[in-house]
Amino acid sequence: MPGRPVAPVLQRCEPPTLEPTERPLRPLCPSCGAERVIVTTTALVRLHVVGVDALGRDLQVVRHEVEDPGWSEDDRAACDACGWSGLADDLRPAGTA
Repeated sequence: MPGRPVAPVLQRCEPPTLEPTERPLRPLCPSCGAERVIVTTTALVRLHVVGVDALGRDLQVVRHEVEDPGWSEDDRAACDACGWSGLADDLRPAGTA
């Protein structure tokens, strides 16, 4: 339908599976010592769209670009194991900058 806004359908992006390292991982969570935490950051995704499908429901994306600036000390961090939450900077070992 002309003039009707169409929301893009975005798929969840999963990071590649990390293979275990040969060295032991340093505990990250400052509360329970879990080796895995979640750091929430943002990324810019550019979608190159050629139009809308015949039913007017989905955008036809021909290409996408992902710009990942990485994470910063101010990004939110959380531990699924114990429920701790804080900043990525809180994950640094004591005495490091």
